[in-house]
Amino acid sequence: MSEKVPNIHEKHRERMFSKYMSASSDSFPDHELLEILLFYSRPRVNTNDIAHNLINKFGSFPAVFEASVEDIAQVNGMGEKSAILVKLVFDIMRRYDLARTKKAENFVDKRAAGEYLASRFAYTVKEKLIILLLDSDCSMIDCKVVEEGTVNCVDTNFRKIINLICSANASSIYIAHNHPGGTAKPSDEDLAFTYELRELCRNIGVTVNDHFVVANGEYASVIDYMEKMRYESPGL
Repeated sequence: MSEKVPNIHEKHRERMFSKYMSASSDSFPDHELLEILLFYSRPRVNTNDIAHNLINKFGSFPAVFEASVEDIAQVNGMGEKSAILVKLVFDIMRRYDLARTKKAENFVDKRAAGEYLASRFAYTVKEKLIILLLDSDCSMIDCKVVEEGTVNCVDTNFRKIINLICSANASSIYIAHNHPGGTAKPSDEDLAFTYELRELCRNIGVTVNDHFVVANGEYASVIDYMEKMRYESPGL
């Protein structure tokens, strides 16, 4: 009978598990948390080296989780299954944060809507345009992604927004989009988009409560900015 090949990393992993159970995760350096996570996809490999490879490749701990499955899989020592595990943790974190912030189901208060929509962009590195659909009591009917990828308000498909409003039989809406790596200051395109959307929605009896620009965890009201600037219509 052939002898079982010993796992030379077994004792080290036992020590790491014991350390994790007896200490706060805040006391762990970033690479050690990644190292422990990868125990579950690489059972017989030195995952400490892989964890360092990941952080060196992407530049930071958060950037590892924000990278694509394809890019993560290419890092030395990873592969598709390990990359999927990393992205699964990222998606679970996002879903957890959304579940916690979904408690506010009534959005009469614009601040509550702004905070809720800003939370929808947590851990997001892609540009998105999101619509929050409300009934006559300002309670949420649904919250949907209108566009994802390269979002340009000038090229936004207004028909898609109107179709979403009509399908949900919404009485009012909030719109939000993000500026990844930028600021929450509305652009000229954001102002023109908001003006046109309000006009289109007014024609079908639907109110655009506000349009928020989100960046770096902060958000700004486009409509408040328009009123401050006394914005009247595109091109004027």
